Amino acid sequence: MHPHHVLINRTSAVPIYEQICNSISDRIISEQCFDGEQLPSVRELSTALQVSLVTVQKAYRLLAKRGLITSEKGRGNFVKKGTTAKDAFHLEHGNSSNKPWQMDIQDYIPRSQVLKHINSVQTDVIHKLSVANFHRDVLPVAWIQGKAKQAIDKYPDALVDYSSSVGDPAFLQAAQKYIESIGVKTDTKHMLTVSGSQQAIELIAKTFLSYGDSVIIESPTYIGYIDVLRARGVRIISVPVDYEGLQTHRLIELCERYKPKLLFTNPTFQNPTGTTLSLKRRQELIDIAESFQLIIVEDDIWSELYFQKKPPLPIKSFDSSGCVIYIKSYSKILATGCRVAVVVADQPILNRLIAAKSISDLGSPLITQVILAELLSSPELQGKMVDIRKALARRVAMTYRYLQTNLPKAVHEQMIWYQPQGGLFLWLQLPSGVHDENLLQEAIRNRLTFLPGSACYAGGEEQRFIRISYAHASEEMLEDAIITLCDVLKSEINRVKDNIYYPIT
Repeated sequence: MHPHHVLINRTSAVPIYEQICNSISDRIISEQCFDGEQLPSVRELSTALQVSLVTVQKAYRLLAKRGLITSEKGRGNFVKKGTTAKDAFHLEHGNSSNKPWQMDIQDYIPRSQVLKHINSVQTDVIHKLSVANFHRDVLPVAWIQGKAKQAIDKYPDALVDYSSSVGDPAFLQAAQKYIESIGVKTDTKHMLTVSGSQQAIELIAKTFLSYGDSVIIESPTYIGYIDVLRARGVRIISVPVDYEGLQTHRLIELCERYKPKLLFTNPTFQNPTGTTLSLKRRQELIDIAESFQLIIVEDDIWSELYFQKKPPLPIKSFDSSGCVIYIKSYSKILATGCRVAVVVADQPILNRLIAAKSISDLGSPLITQVILAELLSSPELQGKMVDIRKALARRVAMTYRYLQTNLPKAVHEQMIWYQPQGGLFLWLQLPSGVHDENLLQEAIRNRLTFLPGSACYAGGEEQRFIRISYAHASEEMLEDAIITLCDVLKSEINRVKDNIYYPIT
């Protein structure tokens, strides 16, 4: 590894040694360093970064503590052989958290441990900042109910009939017009109806991936990708995300080295970070995909949920060679209970997905397709979307305000890693010494949940972040939820205050 691969930001509140550690950690986790590779010497890295020898030594000690490197006296520091990132996380933390012993029972869905624990306590939880859907006050519930009734009155047989495996023609036509309105030109023969975006992801993985194939995901990423890909036995390669989304220059390096088959990306208001892939990078992504014959799976769950400025057009809108599989979900933007999405792809890909879906089920529920067709074709829809955007913008502004007024300034300023321009989430960076899983245990004791950031990394190694949703609570309950989160965080800071660099006043 070259010293200039290590990136630091001197204006950041994060200590320099921690930035060095995290930068090297990202490269190890994304497999840009090989087992046993020698890292730059302390003096070499100190000179290249213009930092003290002590700073580099602290960074290397922290990497060793995380189980990612080994130090050999007289020889230097080396990437640890045969230790996965997940192993590294548990080497550092052991069984220090008070989690139930049953959570240590081995299963074959790596991310499930976190979600199972969160879900198991949800009945006792008041503040569910972990939940990725809307409070009923955000949605035009009465309007949706009225449209649902109209749809059933028009098509009563939808209650008793099956849909075809491709999808209901009326729904596909309404979905096609809607998709074109957001920039993706297509026709219904290039579309497949599925039962939500998660089914689309699993269908694509099942159709095109086999044991040992290389697949690229973002780091951090949507938790649902990880389980599906692990189940296929593929090699998962992670590309870091920054404020402009997926780092395309890193992607080129990985494509040259691993020759991946697929890239899964959530480019607009990404889950979990809220970042949006810039227009320049979207165009670069198409060029890279064409050069390496890489299939991009674009997961568009809520690009319509912008606060002010529209995001760039979907990646699929730039696709002239058929290298993008586009997934458009309607569950999050209209009705979470209607688990319906569409997949848009060129015929050679779509035909195989249709065949795979016909094996999985007889077709997505017809009743939900009929209801969504009614909603999507309504001239009132755009006005309703404006109201949803306004409601979300109010909630995110409230969340910023409550964090600011209930946390010390130094902690608050460091926590806001990125201010998203849409979507449902905030990705918060924790103060030094505070780990997401320990914080979650304390939060659960206070009847609050959030998603620990480590669940969003393929190796589970990064414990400095949490994801919170500001959309699930009513505006009144949101204030209580954020105040509770701040109280829990301050309690955890005090517990580990010997490792904290922020004064608590």
